[in-house]
Amino acid sequence: MLLPPHAHFLSDQFISFPEGKNISCAEMKLIISKFNCQHFINNEEFSKQNTKSQTIGILYSGIFKGVSTCANGDKKIRALFFEPYNNVVVDCYSFENDVVSNQSIFSRKKSTLLVLSKYDLNELSRMIPNFGILMRKMLTRSCEAHAHLRIEYELLTPIEKKQKLNTSFPHLITELTREEKAFLTGAGKNIF
Repeated sequence: MLLPPHAHFLSDQFISFPEGKNISCAEMKLIISKFNCQHFINNEEFSKQNTKSQTIGILYSGIFKGVSTCANGDKKIRALFFEPYNNVVVDCYSFENDVVSNQSIFSRKKSTLLVLSKYDLNELSRMIPNFGILMRKMLTRSCEAHAHLRIEYELLTPIEKKQKLNTSFPHLITELTREEKAFLTGAGKNIF
């Protein structure tokens, strides 16, 4: 069986967890075969607001953004997905609780996701319990990542927030809009 180009990337992601080290080569090949590599152009939608999240994406490259459209038409940023923090792209609450999502998730630039359906995730988790445990940990880590970032920025002045963003994520400075930088740091967008 010829492995896809993203096989080593996924394998590295999985073995960074203790459970991943206990997955056999044959099991790893089966897991990797269930992931579909999907390429997105700028502003292409991955999941829609008001539908249940039925797929999960592992960020291979690029940036994704979760946005809610309010009843009055206003748009509100809910999440930013980028390496190394939020590398699991999904509305966690919708996916885990089987409820409709309060956000649409779309690419911010040319991006690639390694996508797994909820059905395949459940089947693989049943067949390979260590995979289910590591995916739960991966999802939890990613969902908590933004909250941890917000805590890091919470006590900083607006100027310190801007400086921290510039030093912590220099690759994002030219990629994000002022509104996205403000969302990520908790600073007003006029500081950017």
